[in-house]
Amino acid sequence: MKETANRGKGKMLLISAGIEIMLIICITAILVSGEMFSLYHLGYPGFRTWEDILLLFAVGVGFAAAYKLSGNNLIVSFFVNLPNAFVTYILKYEQFPVMRVTSIIAAAVTLVLIGLILLLYRNTDQRRQ
Repeated sequence: MKETANRGKGKMLLISAGIEIMLIICITAILVSGEMFSLYHLGYPGFRTWEDILLLFAVGVGFAAAYKLSGNNLIVSFFVNLPNAFVTYILKYEQFPVMRVTSIIAAAVTLVLIGLILLLYRNTDQRRQ
């Protein structure tokens, strides 16, 4: 009876150690992803100060964590990246090219097309079930 109890404790210790290792790997991957995101933007004009690099690191960590939690790149793209792009454009608009009417129309058409693609995907996915 005592041997069975000890085996159960050993299995729990192994599971606990495995969970800890996976947690360390996930946190490390998220931090490295944030670092790579900030380094990627070094060449962009206007993103060369330390404050910008630290901000981009935080944004990259947020993107990586959102992807790790959701496991879905579309969710990260539309619900994390898109609002971040809008806020960045509003706060640092002088760094970006001027939006002309044709650019706004092209952006609107692109968003409508993306919406149609998502609707078509949802409809075909529902038919399969």
